[in-house]
Amino acid sequence: MVVRLTKDIIETYQICNPKFKCCESVYVKRYLTNPSEPVLNDGFDNENSDLVLFVNLVLVNPRSRE
Repeated sequence: MVVRLTKDIIETYQICNPKFKCCESVYVKRYLTNPSEPVLNDGFDNENSDLVLFVNLVLVNPRSRE
């Protein structure tokens, strides 16, 4: 139940209130990497060569699309 509530939170809100609308443009990008400024590897890595990650980032293997 907890997984469903967190993974499908928007759908849960919409079930409770059919007028609820979610707009992704109002989300603030929350970074998980510190420092979060992308400066290396075509803008993917920070100054420490760490991949800059943020909430809801989807990592995909470009070869397999998985």
